[in-house]
Amino acid sequence: MVWQQDAQSDALVILYHISPWGIHWDIFIGLAGAPDLLTWRCPIDPASWFWAAGQYDGIVIRLPNHRPEYLDYCGPISNDRGWVVPIFQRSATARRHTADEIEIFVPDLSASWTMHLKHVEGQRWRLSVQKVP
Repeated sequence: MVWQQDAQSDALVILYHISPWGIHWDIFIGLAGAPDLLTWRCPIDPASWFWAAGQYDGIVIRLPNHRPEYLDYCGPISNDRGWVVPIFQRSATARRHTADEIEIFVPDLSASWTMHLKHVEGQRWRLSVQKVP
């Protein structure tokens, strides 16, 4: 499956990542025109984000920015760091973006939603996800 980000829009991609240190999910935000992807590691399966009243609130870990190739990459990661497979790929719209905060809107066929990331301290960020009726 090949997914291509529209050059004029932002993107949200979530990869399922099995590594020697365990399973987690990588969250990538590609801002239109930006050379690299903003990246976080999430310990919670994104499928569970909406099980509790259409929202999720938890801590994710900010990682170094990644190359845009990860927007549609599926396969092994170099240096025996496991493998990844994309589980979610959508165009999105960044509504707010600063060094310590980002909010994006993700339109979807069943229900649109917003994702808000706010820096807490160090590499810790608070992730809030909420469905929009």
